[in-house]
Amino acid sequence: MKMTHFISVGMTILILCLVPILTYAEEALVFEGEFPEEKPLSEEDILKWMEQYIPFGAAELKKLKKENPRIYEEELRERSYMIRHLEHVKQQDPQMFDRLVKADNLEIKSWQMAEEIGRTKDAEKKKQLTAELRKILEEIFDIRLEERMVEIKILEQELNEMKTMIEKRKEKKAAIIDRHLKEMIPPDDMTLEWW
Repeated sequence: MKMTHFISVGMTILILCLVPILTYAEEALVFEGEFPEEKPLSEEDILKWMEQYIPFGAAELKKLKKENPRIYEEELRERSYMIRHLEHVKQQDPQMFDRLVKADNLEIKSWQMAEEIGRTKDAEKKKQLTAELRKILEEIFDIRLEERMVEIKILEQELNEMKTMIEKRKEKKAAIIDRHLKEMIPPDDMTLEWW
């Protein structure tokens, strides 16, 4: 198997699945409340959004429509979820949205560069492209690391809120138990019950 074929398969998997890698940090930003169940976006809306924010992915998606319509339909459903998710992130934290979209575009670019490196015969050109690819990977790494830091902050906040709640419940233990006892045991005088 040729190296370019291997890289091309890897790039295709990344681009076609367009795994914008929905991390815990993104989910934590999105799921402050319940994520609304909505019907999927239209094909036109998905392609329009992709062309605006992830153009290389949009081009690959269009190519997939011709090559494999069944997988194309599956990808549209996945993209619909991804887009709604990222749009929700954009409303809560526009800077995080920008970073996530940038990372997704860089991921695609990195696979394209890896494919180009695999095709290049010129050692000097290969060295130059590899150095450029390293810079892109470092940038992606920094963005993903930042996502994890956001995740940690959100989890720490949730943990602190849980600790506070536990302490308050410890202090109110007797009152909580008394209240629950009253709920569990029927009163002696049934005329006091609500209709």
